[in-house]
Amino acid sequence: MTPSDEARALARASDLIDLHLDTFIPPRLWGYDPLVAHRPWFLRRFAHADLPRMDAGEVSGAMWSITTNPVRTAGGRWRTFQRNLARMQALVARAEGRLAFARDAAEYHRVREAGAHAVLLAVQGGNAFDAAP
Repeated sequence: MTPSDEARALARASDLIDLHLDTFIPPRLWGYDPLVAHRPWFLRRFAHADLPRMDAGEVSGAMWSITTNPVRTAGGRWRTFQRNLARMQALVARAEGRLAFARDAAEYHRVREAGAHAVLLAVQGGNAFDAAP
C-alpha cells in the first residue's frame, strides 16, 4: 500500500512519530533487516516495519524498543540488554546516516534537519536494569 500524495504532504508537514516500534526484535531473532524493504507478504505475516516503508510513509521518528525477557535472571537481563544496546548502536551505524539517535527535542530537530529518521530509544521492561551498577 502506497500512501496518497495528500497523506504524504500532511505527514511531511508534521512530526509523525511511532510511539512503540518493536522492529528491533526480528533482527535479533531471525535476521530480519529493517534497513531494506520487505515484500508486503512478509510484513503482513510478521507485522514489523522497515526503514524504507517508514520513509515512504514520512515517519520522522520512532521509539525503537529494546525488549527484555523477564524469565532471565537479573544479571542475565542486564547482560542481554547491554548486548542488545550494542546491536542497536551497530544498526544505527550501518544505516549510514538514515537513522540517528535523538535523546531530546533539540537532538530530534537536528536529526530531522539532517534528513534522518530519529531513533528515540526505549526499553520495554525496566527489569532489564535490576542488576545495573
